[in-house]
Amino acid sequence: MKNPIDWAWLPRLLPAFPRKWMLLRDSIHEPDPVLPALFPNADLLALDLRALLTPRGNLTVPAADGSRDTALAQYPLAELPDAAARLRLFAELKRTLKPGGAFVLIEHLRGAWNRFAFGLNVARLRSREECLAFGEETGFHALAECEVAHATRAFVWTA
Repeated sequence: MKNPIDWAWLPRLLPAFPRKWMLLRDSIHEPDPVLPALFPNADLLALDLRALLTPRGNLTVPAADGSRDTALAQYPLAELPDAAARLRLFAELKRTLKPGGAFVLIEHLRGAWNRFAFGLNVARLRSREECLAFGEETGFHALAECEVAHATRAFVWTA
């Protein structure tokens, strides 16, 4: 599925230009070729969430502690089996970030529009409040949020 996001907002919301960043995407959306072009001289680690998951919902991001200054996750929450797995993802991403590093979460949110667009699969989507709670529970500090496509939000936290 093509990604309908115009990424012009991303550099403006980040606290610093990434030098070493990570892109974690879901298995449905195609990698957006625009993203690496936004930060052409940065070291990019691109990962598919499904490839990192074990059958029990555990995951380990193949990056050293504090080795990345930015992590961007596209639509990961619907792919994870439960709230515990979602919290583990946030904790694992925080582990890989340098102090003060940025975590950007892009998510389709539960709501009337997405209920129409996703049908029964809307139950897999999370609310805005749940997304914010995952960040808070794992010790991230909210920095910004904005709508980036219809019924899709970006949340930016710092580690």
